[in-house]
Parts: sequence; structure tokens; C-alpha cells
Amino acid sequence: MKKFIIFFFILSTIACFSQTQNLTVSNEAQTEVYTIVEEMPEFPGGIAEMSNFIRKNLMFPQSAIKDTLFSECKAYIKFIVDEKGDIKNAEIIKSCNGCADCDKEALRVVKSMPQWKPGKMDGRAVKAFYNLPFKFKK
Repeated sequence: MKKFIIFFFILSTIACFSQTQNLTVSNEAQTEVYTIVEEMPEFPGGIAEMSNFIRKNLMFPQSAIKDTLFSECKAYIKFIVDEKGDIKNAEIIKSCNGCADCDKEALRVVKSMPQWKPGKMDGRAVKAFYNLPFKFKK
């Protein structure tokens, strides 16, 4: 009977240790990037201020101005707003049809943005994806 109790004690200790290890791994895995969060990341001052920032900083590419066939297009930029509000990994997810310079300009503007208010889950700041469209029109 003593051997059974000792074996059971060792087995339950191992099970508790395993659960603790899983919790630790789970906490480390919280560096994941969320696509849906309780509070979305926000440009300082909100959407209106973001629109002003884009209007002031977006330069219409000369190549599009000179192109007689160009009338308008939309580029979609996806990026991560990290826990500190910094923008990371900006990339084009939908290109501006036929205007590579428009894509580059949209990326440049996103990368020049100030720190954002980070997204939140369960009251804590987390990394979150954000998609932003840019419309170019002559």
C-alpha cells in the first residue's frame, strides 16, 4: 500500500508540473498576433486624425499623374500594431492595379505613422493586425 501511495504522489506531482509547464508555454505563446481583439488598435486622435495624417503625407506618384490611362486604384496595406503601439511588418495585401509607385507610397505613409494606441484583449495590450485601404484618384 505504501508503494501505491508513493507512486500516486509522484504521478500527481508530475501531472501538476506538466500543467505548470503548459501554462508557462501558454504565456510565452501570447506573443501571437490577433486578428480580432476586444479593443482595436487606434491612431492617436482616432480615424479623423488618421485621415488628416494621410491627406497631409500622401504624395500622389508622378508616374500615375503622367500615365494617361490611370484614373484610380486602391491599395490595401496590412500591418501589425504591437503592444507598445509601434507599426511592424507593413505589407501590401492588395496591390493598386498597375501602379507600383502607388503601392510604395501607401507603404511609405504607413511606415511614417506615429505610435498608435495598441489593441487590447482582457484589458492588456496585445499585437493586432490592421488593414488600411489607400485610394488614389486623379
